[in-house]
Amino acid sequence: MRVNKESTLDLNTVRLIVTDLDGIWTDGGIFIDDNGRELVRFSVYDGAGVVLARKAGLRLAVISARHRPAVQHRCRDLGVDELRQASADKREDFLEVCRKLDVTPAETLYLGDDLNDLRPMALAGGAVTVPNAAPEVLAAAHWVTGRRGGEGALREAIEWLLRATNRWEAVIAAFQPDTVR
Repeated sequence: MRVNKESTLDLNTVRLIVTDLDGIWTDGGIFIDDNGRELVRFSVYDGAGVVLARKAGLRLAVISARHRPAVQHRCRDLGVDELRQASADKREDFLEVCRKLDVTPAETLYLGDDLNDLRPMALAGGAVTVPNAAPEVLAAAHWVTGRRGGEGALREAIEWLLRATNRWEAVIAAFQPDTVR
C-alpha cells in the first residue's frame, strides 16, 4: 500500500470500511453462461480479510451499482454489516449506511475504483483505491493498494489498517499454533 496524497485521518478512529464491489472485490469482469446467468469470481484472500477486520471489531459495508444474488450470498456468508445493491447514488447510500450503523463519515475508510465512487470517497475519512482505477479516482485516493481488484486488494487494505493501528498481532493470535511442551 502506498501513500498517494496526504490524509488527516487518524487511522485509529476508523470504525467502518465501506467498499465498492466490482473492481475491488472482483477484477471487474463478468462471466455470463449460455443460459444468461451471471457468475461472480471472488478472492478467498479478500474474504479472509473481511473475517480479520470483523475480529478486530471493524464493521463492513458494500455499496454496488449492480445487483446480483451472488453478492448477497457472499456478503451474508462473511458477515458484512450492510449491503446496498443497485445503488443509483453511492453518496446518498454511503450517508445512509453511516446513519444506520451510527458511524460518522469521518470514521470510515472507503475503497472504490470508478467514477461513481468519487462522491463517497470525498466524504469518507480516508479513501483507498487499486492501481488500475480510473485516473480521477487515483487522483482522489489517499492510498493505493499494490494489488488489483479481485486479487487481494481488499485484504491488503485491511491488513495495512490493522497493522497501522497495532491490532494485527491480537487478531492473528487466534490463528497461531498452541505451544505444547
